[in-house]
Parts: sequence; C-alpha cells; structure tokens
Amino acid sequence: MKYTGLISKTLGALALIALFLYCSSQSGGTGDTGGTQTYTLTLTLEQPTNASGNPLASGKPVYGKLVAGSGTYTDPALYSGYTVFPSGSGTATMTITGITNGTYTGHLMIDINGNADTNNPLPDTGDYGTSSPTITISSNISDTVHAEAWIKI
Repeated sequence: MKYTGLISKTLGALALIALFLYCSSQSGGTGDTGGTQTYTLTLTLEQPTNASGNPLASGKPVYGKLVAGSGTYTDPALYSGYTVFPSGSGTATMTITGITNGTYTGHLMIDINGNADTNNPLPDTGDYGTSSPTITISSNISDTVHAEAWIKI
C-alpha cells in the first residue's frame, strides 16, 4: 500500500500541516459487505498545543467524517468516527470502518466547548478543525494528524 500524508498550508507566518491521504494500490480490506470490499481509515491524532507546548484539547471529543466527493463539513457523513483526547498530553486514535472504494472529503473537528450535536457535529467559534483533504480509499489506511494541522475556528 502506498500513500502520502502531509501537505503544507501556509496561514500567515504559521505553516500548518494538513492531512492528505492518497492510496494508490488495493490491499486486503476489513470484510465483505454483499460483495463490496470495505476498508478502515485509522488516524493517530496529536493534540494542538499553545505556544508553551501545553495541550489545548485534553479530555475533549473529536469528531471525524467522510462526505461524498468534494462535499463541505455541513454535508451528511457517509462514514464517521469519534474519539476523546486523553487527559493531559497524549494522542488519540480514531478508526472509521466499513468504507467502500471511492473518493471522499475528510473533515475533523475538536469540540472544545462541548456543545456539538453528537448526531450531526458541526464546529463553532472556539473549536478546532483541519483543512478538508480529498481522500481516495481503495485499501486500509493509517496516518497521523499532527498537532500543527489543527486550526482554531
């Protein structure tokens, strides 16, 4: 399996690392759903930090979703995941399963103020998100979302 992960996006003087995944070969999936091969996207999420390196999302929920084609964060999720950052520092793992071959747009958000609708989580002021990369799924994928990728909304 081949993929790339990390595109730089410049926002002012700060270079943010945006998650970008591209899978170029098909390998074993996670199961068979009526003849359709499905796959898993596993993300290791690093917490955003302040200038002193202290984590900003300790104990906060993280929502992820894949939407059709080049859809926006307000579009309904075709596939979704949820996790919580550990208290203190550390990473969290998000796993989204049952994904069929296709091209999606990925959206991640940290619900800093804890007010997201868990059935349709949307970011608001104070939350963190990432840029919204196009993700082509044709095999299982694992990658890391680095602390620098998170952007305060």
